[in-house]
Amino acid sequence: MADILKSLRALSDPTRIRIVALLERDELSVNELQEITRMGQSRISTHLGLLQDSGLVQSRREGKRTFYRLDTMANGSAGEFIQLAIRGAKELPEQSGDRINLKRILNRRSEQAQVFFNQVAGRFDRVYGPGRSWQAFGHLLENHQLRPLRKGRPRSHLGDHR
Repeated sequence: MADILKSLRALSDPTRIRIVALLERDELSVNELQEITRMGQSRISTHLGLLQDSGLVQSRREGKRTFYRLDTMANGSAGEFIQLAIRGAKELPEQSGDRINLKRILNRRSEQAQVFFNQVAGRFDRVYGPGRSWQAFGHLLENHQLRPLRKGRPRSHLGDHR
């Protein structure tokens, strides 16, 4: 019973219902939620903390940022409450603006990931392209930076001294 009341309390605020509806689509950081909802960082963090304490939201760290997502493993009643909150969010006046801003944020994230991938792929091709390691080995041999190999029978380090 305490879990049910905790979940109900967590969803008693329209801002938290908005956040739950936004997290339905994808995980989001506090900064991204700020841009979408046009609210301050401390307000968003407070609401996320209450949602997390009630077991409706989970978080994960990635570098300096924390991403929040709906708890997909939430027990029966918590899962039902999440679905009710998502349906209820459609009645909020901010819903259409939130959806537009969410789409903008997710598109920007995707574009940034593509730019990063292209930069890494471009560097990878220059450094690790096919034949590059053989080319480097050839330069090493050409510059005589390897000691010459000795001909004959290799000497064993296990006591085979002749």
